[in-house]
Amino acid sequence: MPCGRTAKVRFFGQDHKIAQAAQVHHSENLIGSQNSSIGRFKGDRFQCGIMETPLIAASLRWLFTEWPLAERFCAAAACGFRAVDLSLPYELPLPELRESLLRHDLRFLYLLAAPGDWGAGDRGLAAVPGRQEEFRAGMHEAIRYASGLGRPLIHPPAGNLPEGADSAESAHVLFENLRWACAQASEHGLRLVLEPVCRRDFPKYPINTVSQVIDLAERIGAANLGIVLDFHHVQWEHGHDMARVHAELLRAMPLLWYVQIAFAPDRLGPDEAGHDVHATIAEAQRLGYSGAFSCEYRPAGSSPASLRWADRYGIRVIPGRQKETQL
Repeated sequence: MPCGRTAKVRFFGQDHKIAQAAQVHHSENLIGSQNSSIGRFKGDRFQCGIMETPLIAASLRWLFTEWPLAERFCAAAACGFRAVDLSLPYELPLPELRESLLRHDLRFLYLLAAPGDWGAGDRGLAAVPGRQEEFRAGMHEAIRYASGLGRPLIHPPAGNLPEGADSAESAHVLFENLRWACAQASEHGLRLVLEPVCRRDFPKYPINTVSQVIDLAERIGAANLGIVLDFHHVQWEHGHDMARVHAELLRAMPLLWYVQIAFAPDRLGPDEAGHDVHATIAEAQRLGYSGAFSCEYRPAGSSPASLRWADRYGIRVIPGRQKETQL
């Protein structure tokens, strides 16, 4: 779907002008441009700006998969999103990605670095012995993309440790890789984040708790290393009660720079999970968090229909596109 002009796409047997809807919405509700600053340091915490209404971002790996990747930016803008993230943006050339963001006035907030061979089961390389050169090459590519995309947060995932890997060696590799990566990112004014991942989903992943990330950050001593917190992983690691999630928000708060919305047991959206996501967002803000909340859940139906919960944050529901292929 060409997204620089009015383009028709099929929504359950109807023709809707999604590109036009996106352009009209942003002309009425202009927030900023990709050229404007999307964040700043205030003390030790990254802030996306002081705002009464929290910034809700669309994670384009999970939402709008009814559309080809290049068209998801257009769909997100049509739903009223002002920001997106994409964990693996590298299949889109950087100029094309920049153009899509600029055209739809979208801020780009977050990406992964050095993911390894995702299709073969890699989930990052930062803690994997013997693959340090691959990690460095992946970090350089992430820095290149991030430098051209408004300086989003970069997450270099630790990765699944190989069978029989020595835990002490892996811990040393992780420390040295992160220390080097923080220094490289700092030269470009970029920030890194680490994510605690639950052992239920990734039993070979070495970073599972907020406390581990805080310990690493303290030992590395870099001012540009923070935390991304995913509710789904927190629930599986600490218990499904949202009080446990709130406790981890508090624990992470000194370094919390990004929050991902998804709920156990299977990355549910707020409407399906039955949790009061508004109370959790309000609690995070009460604790001092002023960053974005990314929708990283798996929609039960169409992506637009899964967004009804977010209307109070300026997100609107458009007709969903018929899924012809499952990406």
